[in-house]
Amino acid sequence: MIQFRSLMAAALLTLAAAGCTDHPVRSLVIDNGQIHPQRLNVPANTAFDLTAATIGSRPALLQGPSLGIVGLEAPANWISTISPKASPSPGSLTKVRTRVGPLAPGDYRLTCDCGGRNQTVIVVAE
Repeated sequence: MIQFRSLMAAALLTLAAAGCTDHPVRSLVIDNGQIHPQRLNVPANTAFDLTAATIGSRPALLQGPSLGIVGLEAPANWISTISPKASPSPGSLTKVRTRVGPLAPGDYRLTCDCGGRNQTVIVVAE
């Protein structure tokens, strides 16, 4: 469990730092049919970049029409959990990146078909 949390934290930090930009960056990781985090706080009235990656053998599909996201595919990354030596570094995750917003203050829904499991992320612009 600790190894999983360490990998997930490293993956999120790497995705957040990916590609310096003038815009804030928020990142999602889909692993084992679960999306992390399930809530994103973003600055209102400011565009931001969203990155997403899937850990596993199947990509995930993100939808959020109110965010301007329709049919965004988070690519699959196969990472072995048997041996840490067999795992690529989190920086090697293949990810998708898109610009979102600016958003008016409020709550927005982003849905994910995460390997046949529907998950929802609440995006809060404040």
